[in-house]
Amino acid sequence: SLSICANSILAESSSILNSNVINSAMSKKMDYDDPNEVLRLARLSVKEANMKAIRMQNQTTQQLVQRIKDLKYWSSEIDRELQDLNEENQDLNRCFKRLSLCLQSTAGAGKCNEACLAVRRKKVQIGDATNDRVDVELHKEKDLISDCQKQLKELSNLVEKQLDDNEVAKKTLMRDWTLKQEAIALDHRSAAMGTDVKLAARTPDGERLEYRDGAPLHRMSEYPEWIENTALNLNQAARARVHSRKITQRLAQNTREMAQQMRSEAVTVEGLLKDSCKTWQEWRDSLYAQVPS
Repeated sequence: SLSICANSILAESSSILNSNVINSAMSKKMDYDDPNEVLRLARLSVKEANMKAIRMQNQTTQQLVQRIKDLKYWSSEIDRELQDLNEENQDLNRCFKRLSLCLQSTAGAGKCNEACLAVRRKKVQIGDATNDRVDVELHKEKDLISDCQKQLKELSNLVEKQLDDNEVAKKTLMRDWTLKQEAIALDHRSAAMGTDVKLAARTPDGERLEYRDGAPLHRMSEYPEWIENTALNLNQAARARVHSRKITQRLAQNTREMAQQMRSEAVTVEGLLKDSCKTWQEWRDSLYAQVPS
């Protein structure tokens, strides 16, 4: 009886084992028996990834196109400001040359005044020298010439400083403009890679990349020199241009006033010198008449 029971238990366990093996095989068959479904899911995943990449590429291309428009706009603004700054700088340079001529002319007037004073010091003293109107006017003219020379030198230093400031603003704008032109070229190339079918199917290679400091120049954001505060540069150039115009106006007004003062004083001194020469000639003729022949 024990043998019969053992045989029955063994037979039952064998049947259970066989049923488990069959079920496991059937489940594995269910996992791998539909390759078409796996292929369909794979194709769907690839299609979704391609569509996502295309959307990102189109969005990037649109951003690049908009960036190109912005860069062109700011480049035109920089170009316009450069032209205005050059015009103001040319006017200031012309005024600086005229100012140099004014300094030379004033120095010549000072030498003439010194010569007149030297002649007056050698004259025969008749009467009180402090009451001599010619000497008083000559000393007054000397003080006026010295004051005008001082003002002209101050204006000359101011103009030189402003010319240096204009040059700095000009170089900053030129650098900003050059960087924007390079940025436009790079963005055009990047946008073309997104829209051109031939370029879109290719990956970047070393032959089509420019290099700077050993690294490929393909992303502007990787280089800090691309980031330029254009508004700040334009404001700096505008301030330099306004200061140049103000200095030019001030220079013209001050030189005109100084010229009028020196001209008026020169006319006064000339009249007094003529009267003095006439008086000396009358005294000389009177003395000659008193001397017996």
